[in-house]
Amino acid sequence: MSSVTTAPSTFQDPSAIASWFASEGQKHWKRSYTPELVASLRQPIDLGCPSNPVALKFREQLKKHEAAGTGSLTYGASDVVTGALMGETGFETLYVSGAGVSFTDVPGTFDMSADQADYPYTTIPAKVKQLFNAQLLHTRLDQSKVAVGKVKKEETFDRLLPIVADGDSGHGSSTATMKMLKCFVDAGVSAVHIDDLLSGVKDYSGYRNHKNHVLVPVSEHIRRMLSAKLQLDVCGSEILLIARTDAEIASHITSTIDPRDRPFILGATTDVESFVAAQEKGQGEAAWDKLANLETLDKTVEKSVEKSVFDKFAKETEGFTIAEALKYIAKEKLPVVWDAECARTVEGWYRYQVGVEAAISRAIALAPYSDISWTCGPGMSYEIAQQFATGVKSAFPNRLLAYNHTAAPGTIIGNPNPTDEEIKAVSSTLGKQGYVWQFMPLGGQIGNAVAMYTYSKSVAEDGILGYHNGVNRAAHVGSVSVVDWVGATGVHSDQITNAIKTTKFIK
Repeated sequence: MSSVTTAPSTFQDPSAIASWFASEGQKHWKRSYTPELVASLRQPIDLGCPSNPVALKFREQLKKHEAAGTGSLTYGASDVVTGALMGETGFETLYVSGAGVSFTDVPGTFDMSADQADYPYTTIPAKVKQLFNAQLLHTRLDQSKVAVGKVKKEETFDRLLPIVADGDSGHGSSTATMKMLKCFVDAGVSAVHIDDLLSGVKDYSGYRNHKNHVLVPVSEHIRRMLSAKLQLDVCGSEILLIARTDAEIASHITSTIDPRDRPFILGATTDVESFVAAQEKGQGEAAWDKLANLETLDKTVEKSVEKSVFDKFAKETEGFTIAEALKYIAKEKLPVVWDAECARTVEGWYRYQVGVEAAISRAIALAPYSDISWTCGPGMSYEIAQQFATGVKSAFPNRLLAYNHTAAPGTIIGNPNPTDEEIKAVSSTLGKQGYVWQFMPLGGQIGNAVAMYTYSKSVAEDGILGYHNGVNRAAHVGSVSVVDWVGATGVHSDQITNAIKTTKFIK
């Protein structure tokens, strides 16, 4: 049996892979596997990664913003028209939102729904591929226009904006996460964020009072990130990974197995019946919480014993899980009443203490397993944003941070009636705090909706005049390139057909 024969290559050379692991953009990663393993999983032929040049450009953009104390602002784009116009209007990156795709375009199933990440793992990569291919097309169209003298090279745009995409919770097991990342590699993405949520259980009925998310243990989030990174390493990809945590707004967690979660898991400090039993009798959550007097284990111990006893407890149980710490309490016969089991929901989830401290803790734990940290909140104020940045950077001074703009500017600024100048300064203020990449997840879709609503009303009321005033005049005055897409693609196709055109039979 013959084997694949290729020219000498370092693609499967463990020493070359080890050197790459030690490079500037890779050395901060704490990998749980060896270069030899990566070499054994690689294809015999280096098939290349389409977005590597753009992913490296994204890394350089972020480094420049970090050095300058500035932030790059973008928004979610879900169609090629928006993507093209973002390149023409000076944006550095564009974002693909899982929520946005859920609402509008689920390739394959076309089954739009809520933001529950319940679509196939190929969904977001398919949208990225559409946008990336459009970027490549319009770059070629510019080249064709330059070649025939329609425009000068300096009049063209950098259309290859790095695309950052929503990887949700990894879409399943480690192998599923790896398959999703392979799709992203082939699609042309530059960065992917993966969160620490239990997939598919967001509860929007309590969205405004922090009752909407369920976390997985820190260790599970790390496994997701390492699964993604292993696939990138196997492909030889420079794609960046963003560790998103929802600990700032989470209300529950699936397990108490990880000691890093111990400071934020809540238990009842009184002798009450279980939360499930109380619910079955019709008791509301708020009423049960009041009776249970929920608190973390360590805080409960601190309140229940003398300081010297607590100090000994804290020292000797450092790194213990909840179960191990409870065994210690029983062994030492400490007068502590605390029960996380009775606070569990009917699904089996444990209660979790939300807040920026939890988000900081998780961001620090995930920093060695990611390139960028992001805490996803409903709208952090400057004060909370600074607290998060300071907390994370105290452990990792050069850490890159991301910020999602999903709240009214007044929430961030701390003023319900901010001035235009205050609103305009939001992004730059956050940039000074270290948030080098900032985005408005649904900004593109909502922007399109507002524009189309105005246009639709105009045409409905004024007919052709509405189109002429709302689109035709505005498009030409603003030099909107979409107007010329027919001509531009025509120039490109003419180049191709003219290249093989002849007045004689081809022999």
